[in-house]
Amino acid sequence: MSTTLCSLTPDANRAAYVPDPVVGAGIDLNPGEVRDCAAPSAAIKPLPQADGPAGTAKIKTLSPALMKAKAAKKGFAAPVGRRVQATYPLQRPPKSKFVRAHPSADYRMGGVLTLTDSDTGEINYVSPDLELPEFIESQTRVTDLYAAQMHDGSFFIWPVHRSDTTWYRAAKQAVATATRKWIAVVARRSANTYDLVEPEDAIPEPDWSALPPFMEMVESAFDGHMVTDIDHPFLRKLRGYRDDDDAE
Repeated sequence: MSTTLCSLTPDANRAAYVPDPVVGAGIDLNPGEVRDCAAPSAAIKPLPQADGPAGTAKIKTLSPALMKAKAAKKGFAAPVGRRVQATYPLQRPPKSKFVRAHPSADYRMGGVLTLTDSDTGEINYVSPDLELPEFIESQTRVTDLYAAQMHDGSFFIWPVHRSDTTWYRAAKQAVATATRKWIAVVARRSANTYDLVEPEDAIPEPDWSALPPFMEMVESAFDGHMVTDIDHPFLRKLRGYRDDDDAE
């Protein structure tokens, strides 16, 4: 009588033994070499553990919780030590960030002549000693600069352009308020003003101790954007010169 037999080769994906295609019906094998396929399979035994009381083995495995924690930190390690920001961008406060302005007069500067590139939005420092063509002179603005910090800990230079508008008065009020508490500065264009939004949860007070002298911050903010010569590439562009033209 033909009988379906099973080999003793274990299937890596199942706990049972599976039929071996090499073993067929009608082959006379010793009973100890085969199992009936219908018979219940033996459970796979776990790997043996290290001998000795728990916690005494020299080689230990990570718990699932510790594995997860280490995976989350992977790639984010940083050297231990005092951190100093490398550069200080010149920008208005992003509306999605809460900001503070440095309360000391040593970390602000008023009456700086600037010229904004309408193509890129970048603000250039302009030396007050330059004799500018009238149509370029009319585009310059007097700007006040303030050291400021965002709630994520990053520092920046907050520029406020002077004018006879409600925008300027609102910006001055925003800076004054930011010296005392955290605010987000959100433009309300329908009223030509800013809304000052306070956070719903407490934010720690800013740590100003890592700041360099303010002039170093300002020079960093204007790095590559200091117009001190009439032939500066930005002024040449405004005057209508191409890169391969020679100024007169």
